[in-house]
Amino acid sequence: MNFQEAAAAVADLAKDLRLRQIDLLGFRFGAGVALELAAARPDLVRRLVLVAAPPMDGLPVVKQESLVLRIKLGVGDDSQWTKAILPQAKFIDLAEYDADMFDAAPRTLAKQIGAFLNA
Repeated sequence: MNFQEAAAAVADLAKDLRLRQIDLLGFRFGAGVALELAAARPDLVRRLVLVAAPPMDGLPVVKQESLVLRIKLGVGDDSQWTKAILPQAKFIDLAEYDADMFDAAPRTLAKQIGAFLNA
């Protein structure tokens, strides 16, 4: 399954559930799916929370408000392409947590994500 197929499946699920708008949280592959869906269906996706997003070539600018939690900084990080694709993104650098951030600081992450989604 690729990003486009997964995004289509999420869109179908939202339609089946009769959801008019959704907020998406994507981790790694899921972040790519969220970006793909936001680009393809801006009417459906309200906000994005992206964690460890993979490089995405060929996406148009995604205009939804986005929270990007970056865990890998420096060589190979996602700062260059994400800033170009997500002009309305808020970036939070969490390099100290590396890949264990959901285990290391779940309450901190929940507060940051909740504040963003409820703003």
